[in-house]
Amino acid sequence: DDFTSPFQGSYDWTAGTGSSGSQTVTVRNNAGMTSTGSFTVTPDVAPPTGQSVDLVGGPYFTTLSLPLSIGDGSDAASGVDTGSGLVERQVATLSNDTCVGWSGWAPVILTGGADTGVLTNRCYQYRYQVADNVGNVSAPSGTSAVAKVDATDPVTSDDAPAGWANSAVTVNLSVNETGSGVASTQHRVDGGSFQNGASVSIPAPADHSNDGVHTVEYRSTDNAGNAEALRSVTVRIDTTLPITTDDAPAGWGNSAVTVTLTANDALSGIASTEYRVDGGSFQNGASVLIPAPADGSNDGAHTIEYRSADNAGNTEPLFTATVRIDRTLPTGSVSAPTEGLRVNGVVPVTAAANDVPSGVTSVEFFVRPSGAPGFTSISTDTTAPYEASWDSSSAAEGNA
Repeated sequence: DDFTSPFQGSYDWTAGTGSSGSQTVTVRNNAGMTSTGSFTVTPDVAPPTGQSVDLVGGPYFTTLSLPLSIGDGSDAASGVDTGSGLVERQVATLSNDTCVGWSGWAPVILTGGADTGVLTNRCYQYRYQVADNVGNVSAPSGTSAVAKVDATDPVTSDDAPAGWANSAVTVNLSVNETGSGVASTQHRVDGGSFQNGASVSIPAPADHSNDGVHTVEYRSTDNAGNAEALRSVTVRIDTTLPITTDDAPAGWGNSAVTVTLTANDALSGIASTEYRVDGGSFQNGASVLIPAPADGSNDGAHTIEYRSADNAGNTEPLFTATVRIDRTLPTGSVSAPTEGLRVNGVVPVTAAANDVPSGVTSVEFFVRPSGAPGFTSISTDTTAPYEASWDSSSAAEGNA
């Protein structure tokens, strides 16, 4: 009996396979009144069974939260203490879709039924155990399926050349994806249909039909379903030769001549223009000076050879222009009438003329009759033999 509050006592019972049977507790008050109650003790030495933990979805997860489905199982005796549940996990590195280096088991606290403490590029698996209401703890459940967390987009790069090309270009696409691994790489050219593959060919046919600027768009997707945004690169094809022209004068000149070379290339643009004079060394530039010294030392026909290259590496064949310099005066003399010959009436006049290097263009005949203040023109002849007629009938007698 216990006479002070709190009222309590010890009950000793050796549990067998059955219950203890009904046991009675009697309560008395100070007025001598009594009241009784009874209880039965039943043994429970078996833990709960049937507990489980499973992934909700998967096996790939692209957010840093893994939802889990927990099954408490059952306990036929004292019942499952649902508040006693313990979730444990193992962690490994996710490398190219393979889980590497599993850790030991460690407790994890779920938030809203999910493990929110996960990291990208990791693998996780779980197990669960629970106790009953008298403290019997179950064995760990079977291990869940493996969850692969990859919340990072793949990153694709290219090796497209920066400048212009005059031959076919192959662009190789390289993917940096260290988590779940690459599922696919797609590309398209100039807005066409997407194709699978990591190699993009931009042709450069000789008919120039593919010359111009081409846009290659590409993207990759990993095994977890992460797809990067479209990336793009430009490939420039130019198989067309540049064209260079000159403004060299067509005829002979008696002063220095500057020849201007004008190069055009509609696509990649001009990289360089070079020239040489009379087989000399090539020089860069678009302005060619042919001097004309007064001593005639540079007289003659000079050959200018020139060509241009564009920024794609196309070089046109050599073109030529001829510049002719003549600083030497022509020579000439009167062949008839001879010195001292007496004439009257219409007098045939002939002349001999010579010029090296440009040649004789014309011979103009002049006469100064006796007593005249100066020469006057008789006529001009442009072809050999150079001839003129002088009517001397109106001239004063005397030497002319």
